[in-house]
Amino acid sequence: MVSKITDVISKDLKVRMRSISIDSNDGMFDGKLKLFVDSAKHLDGLISKLKKEKGILKVLRIDSEGN
Repeated sequence: MVSKITDVISKDLKVRMRSISIDSNDGMFDGKLKLFVDSAKHLDGLISKLKKEKGILKVLRIDSEGN
């Protein structure tokens, strides 16, 4: 699943990944990604692509000031 997520992100050439952290528990993964994107619209498109992937249950945007 992690490779699926990074594949979707890496195919979008305007996205730079700052960091990724993944925890697992009983076969479920919970992860946080910090990305550099051009705009909120661009991020919304990326979130939409991730939500369409089989096995991904939820994708959230968390605003982070100063990071």
